[in-house]
Amino acid sequence: MVREGILRAHAAGYTVLANELERRIAREKALQTRLSVESTGWPLGSILRCAGEIDLGNVEELHRALAHSIWMGLREVDVDLVEITFLDSSAIKALLHAQRELASRDGNLHVLGGALTARLLRLLGLDGVLALTEIPSSERVPAEGLAPAWS
Repeated sequence: MVREGILRAHAAGYTVLANELERRIAREKALQTRLSVESTGWPLGSILRCAGEIDLGNVEELHRALAHSIWMGLREVDVDLVEITFLDSSAIKALLHAQRELASRDGNLHVLGGALTARLLRLLGLDGVLALTEIPSSERVPAEGLAPAWS
């Protein structure tokens, strides 16, 4: 739909406007960070493996996956953050929200993190709130046949 608008602008002689729209779209795509959240484990959704970066622009994907696991009635959810290269306060907020929700159902959220993620959570004093396990990247076993975290 956006692409059609750009083509119409070019056709109508509004080349400067069309070029500006193309630049803005390219800039927005460049600013979007990549996040992959995959669901595995038995029952499905008991392990959420994340890779990439988690920030305000894409935290909703993590939030949806966590909410789906909770909605499925799971009481134990592991969030594997070993392959996360960056996370901001919005990611931490999503984890804390899920922990509170699971705790209200007599459940637990377990965070598996690499050295940097584990260090950050410890510095924030969240290792006492979240069940945290530090896993070196070299010890992580890749999952096969991962399914999307939600349908």
